[in-house]
Amino acid sequence: MTNPQKFLYPKTIDEALEMLASPDSCPIAGGSDLSLQKSTSFTTFVDITRLPINGIIEKDEFISIGATSTFNDLDHPLVKNIANGLLSSAASKIMDTPLRHQVTVGGNIVGRYWWSSLPVVFLALDGKIVLQSKEETRTLTTDEFFEKRPVHIMSKNELVTEILIPKEVTNYYGDCQRFSVTEAAHSIVCIATSFKKESNVCSNVRIVAGNLIRSPKRLTDLEEMLEGKELTQELIDEISQEAGEKLEKIRNNEIASGEYRKEILKVLVKRALEGALN
Repeated sequence: MTNPQKFLYPKTIDEALEMLASPDSCPIAGGSDLSLQKSTSFTTFVDITRLPINGIIEKDEFISIGATSTFNDLDHPLVKNIANGLLSSAASKIMDTPLRHQVTVGGNIVGRYWWSSLPVVFLALDGKIVLQSKEETRTLTTDEFFEKRPVHIMSKNELVTEILIPKEVTNYYGDCQRFSVTEAAHSIVCIATSFKKESNVCSNVRIVAGNLIRSPKRLTDLEEMLEGKELTQELIDEISQEAGEKLEKIRNNEIASGEYRKEILKVLVKRALEGALN
C-alpha cells in the first residue's frame, strides 16, 4: 500500500516534470492502481489530470490519444473508425462502467499488469508512444515500448503524454477477443488482430497475444502464415491450431492453468481472425 502525504496539482507538463524530479514523488491520474502498489517510498503524488494531455484529435498522419484520456473516452468517432472499431470495442468490454470512467489509457499501458488488455490492442495497431522528460521528447514504437517492462524503458521523471495510431489502419480489418470468468472480470487470455486486405490478399498482419505473460507479444510465426495470402476458413483453422505451440511459458495463475489458457488461446485466435474477416 502507498503512503500518500502530499498531493500536487501542476498545470503544465514542465511544472509536472519538475515535481516528478523529487525521489519521493510519482504521477497519479485515475488512481485505480494505488491499492496495488507495494512501495511505501512515494509520499508525494503529482496529479497530472490538469495537464493538456487529454483528448483525442487528428495530428498529421496519426490519431492522437492523450495519456489521461479514460477508457470511456475511447468511445469517440475518430477511434471508432480504427480497424473496424477494434480499439473502441475492446475498451468498452474491459472492466466495469465506473472503472472505465476512471482508468486512464496512459496509466494502463505504463502499469501493465498481467490482466491489462489495452496494450494488446495498441501493439496490434502498430501505434507509437510519446514520452516526455525535461531533457527531451521521445517517440517509441509499440514494439519497442512493450518489449521490456516500463522500468527498463522509462526514467522516473518521464511521462507518457500521448499514444499515436496511424491513420492508415483506419481501413484495416481488426478484432479483439477476450476470455474472462465474467464480462467485467480480468481476462485470462486476450487476442487482437489487424491487417490490410486488398484484392482478398492480407498484408501488414499483426496477431498479438496478451494476459498470458507480463507483456503483450506478437505471434510473428502466425503473422507470417497469413501475410500475402487470402484469409480462408481453412487457413484460419490452420493458424489457430498452431497458436498454442508458438507461445511458450504460459503459466498457471489463480484462475486457470497454463494448459487451459493455451487451449483458450487457440479458440480466440480463430474467433479474432473470423471476427476481423466479417
